Amino acid sequence: MTSFRAEHRRRTEAALREQLAGAVVTEADLARLPGLVAAHVRRSGAVGHPRVVSFRARVHGRIRAGSTAPWMTFTGEQVNTCGPQPSRVFIMKARMFGLPVDVLHVFAGPAASMRVRLCSLVPMVNAAGPDLRRAETVTVFNDLCVLAPAALVDAAVVWDAVDDDTRARRPLHRRPAAPHPGRGPMART
Repeated sequence: MTSFRAEHRRRTEAALREQLAGAVVTEADLARLPGLVAAHVRRSGAVGHPRVVSFRARVHGRIRAGSTAPWMTFTGEQVNTCGPQPSRVFIMKARMFGLPVDVLHVFAGPAASMRVRLCSLVPMVNAAGPDLRRAETVTVFNDLCVLAPAALVDAAVVWDAVDDDTRARRPLHRRPAAPHPGRGPMART
């Protein structure tokens, strides 16, 4: 049985090997985005800086298994890749009832999974399927908006003008009917 830490390292290295650095973000790139999205990317300071092809984040906080469950402290590390084949690998370590719990989330290709092990050995959760893929899709999109706004320039998202506040609907990991620059497997679910 492979440890989650070893799988996280292997998947992260593989994802990052496939990424190539690109050009800088320009105002012309922002012109393809809805106004509010372009303003968000501009305010992030991305214009004039290299395109984001991947990023790493380390987090810590508290989480609980339910609204009445006790809080658990956790530490986590994630690596996201951006562009036409986005991915996210997130590993979390927590303690539940004094015992270590390892969690591994993987979003790669058209699939997503979440696995949880007690003491790195005893499987507690092994989840996959369309509902988890949708949930992880939202997480990946949120990561782009919050942690790496410049990545929205190359994100394969179909932007639908809903109203003056323009929102993205159904982003990430389903190919559009016809290829289009800035669109790809992240478009329409």
